[in-house]
Amino acid sequence: MIYPAFALAAAFAMDPDGPPAFPPVSGDTVTRDTTLSIAAVTHHYEEKSKALQAEMLALKQSDGGQLTPEHQAYLQQKLIRLLDAYHGALQKTDPMAVNADGTLSR
Repeated sequence: MIYPAFALAAAFAMDPDGPPAFPPVSGDTVTRDTTLSIAAVTHHYEEKSKALQAEMLALKQSDGGQLTPEHQAYLQQKLIRLLDAYHGALQKTDPMAVNADGTLSR
């Protein structure tokens, strides 16, 4: 036998869309799909990486097939800055991003 109080409580608790997958935390009630924005960030930095590779090939050709130590250091610094910027952009785009040790990146 179903008790009327339980049936009434169940009717109020039921939502046509069903319960939310995860309850909101810290007042955060907005969920967003980050897949598209992560893909856009990745595409942007892939284009920058291709441009850096083209610059490297041009420098290598102008150096006679072997990069000079100065050009190699210059390209290495540019690559480090590009990877740092890409990592930072991913951290800002993905709200669930964590560091390698599991701590939040923010």
